[in-house]
Amino acid sequence: MCFLRVTINSSTDIIKRYATEQARTLVEKSDSIKNLEHSLTKGMLRELFISDALQPFLSSQFSIGSGIIVNQMGDQSPQVDVIILDNHILPPFIGKQYLGIYPVECVVSTIEVKSDLAKDDLLDAEKNARVLKEIIFNGKRTLTPTVLTSPFCGVFGFHGTGIPEISQEEEGKNWLGANVRALNAICSVKKHCWVNKSFTNTPHWSIEDKTDTFEEIKRFLAIVVDYSRYLSASIESNLRSGPQDWISAYIREKNPKNE
Repeated sequence: MCFLRVTINSSTDIIKRYATEQARTLVEKSDSIKNLEHSLTKGMLRELFISDALQPFLSSQFSIGSGIIVNQMGDQSPQVDVIILDNHILPPFIGKQYLGIYPVECVVSTIEVKSDLAKDDLLDAEKNARVLKEIIFNGKRTLTPTVLTSPFCGVFGFHGTGIPEISQEEEGKNWLGANVRALNAICSVKKHCWVNKSFTNTPHWSIEDKTDTFEEIKRFLAIVVDYSRYLSASIESNLRSGPQDWISAYIREKNPKNE
């Protein structure tokens, strides 16, 4: 009889090391282009680097792109750097490579990417996330009786001197509770990752400090993937109530409510 020798936790250790290398590669890619003079190109490349880091942990059910989110009433979001969508729900209506126009019904997560993340950048990201959740994902802005699920919204900063208000745990909790309601995760490379896990109107923030194994990046990637899956399941449960005239609402001149 042949017995296999099993090392406890060996498989998880392999995955942890792989995730650490993914995070390390993300940082190294960003650092490699720091002297690139064209800021727009540099920003777009860093958005792609984030997508590359997320992709290994997402199932084929999900795609990653960049562009504009629209709802059935024609409201448009600001430019969104990274969009995670559920392919089971709806595809991008207009898309070329990774750029597209995405219907709200398929969007589960968004990420704003900053080369340098300072306080003003964080507040701008909060404002954009609020537009998404209060206007674009407003259930009253639909032509069909649709229950919309607000996306998970995060901001990721590669560089910057840091944000003093959130550099310490207790002070950070108080400041974020008073100033950040729409964002769900904030990652500043080599500094920290803040996560609001409550997903309610009452923030419950917690912090992960950086370590040599890039825990701040890994926590951000993990929470984005986990909540994307969670929100996707919530959207699909809404579909079980019956067929939805979503395509009609977007492409036909006749209002589905009047049929």
